[in-house]
Amino acid sequence: VHLIDDLLDVARISGGKLELKRQRADLRAILASAVETSLPLIEAGQHALEVDVPDLPLLVDADATRIAQVVANLLNNAAKYTPARGRIRLSVRREGVEAVIAVSDTGVGIAGDALAGVFDMFSQIGRTVDRSQGGLGIGLSLVRRLVEMHGGSVVAESGGANAGSVFTVRLPLAEVAVNQAPHPQDGDAPGRDGGAGLKVLVVDDNVDAALTLSMILEASGYLTRVAHDGHAALEAARVFGPRVAFLDIGMPG
Repeated sequence: VHLIDDLLDVARISGGKLELKRQRADLRAILASAVETSLPLIEAGQHALEVDVPDLPLLVDADATRIAQVVANLLNNAAKYTPARGRIRLSVRREGVEAVIAVSDTGVGIAGDALAGVFDMFSQIGRTVDRSQGGLGIGLSLVRRLVEMHGGSVVAESGGANAGSVFTVRLPLAEVAVNQAPHPQDGDAPGRDGGAGLKVLVVDDNVDAALTLSMILEASGYLTRVAHDGHAALEAARVFGPRVAFLDIGMPG
């Protein structure tokens, strides 16, 4: 299904029929959505996922759905081309007037002579895994096209066979409020916009699920703490003093 959707999107872009629905959005929330989409594939490979996002918003004028699609495709690509129990890292940071999103993995890597064509349609990028894992090479072509439609760029780097790879996306930040979170207007009631600092404790022995929920909540203005077992949850509740707690009722311990 995803393959067909990607192919149709490439066709729409080529025909000038894909329109971006731009709006002001926080990249942290977009990345959280992408992680949620890719988690099943990452968990199927038993990979460790690390996510690094800043405390302050990174605002972009973008089609949030399409940028989430870009990041999810890169995460899926990392999961497919990384042997079981590998490591995948997703990060975003600000560099000047740009937001820099990086997806790295400990996978099979990309041969040096294949890097130049890694984003070409139907490229198998010279990876040394079974072809059934690689699909038709449409996902990375779509990544490049969507990023360029947003005025950004994407590059791939690898040290070669078995050296992993890094895909780096650069997007222009929104012109307003790139340095700080937007301030509430005078007279706004606390809590009207998102969580407004409400403390939330997330308790789940599924580390990735807990992290994803925590990222989504923080992007909405909540303060979060995460615990992965009953003892840690009790200690976090004592020290952090949350107003709300999300608990996995089936969690052992």
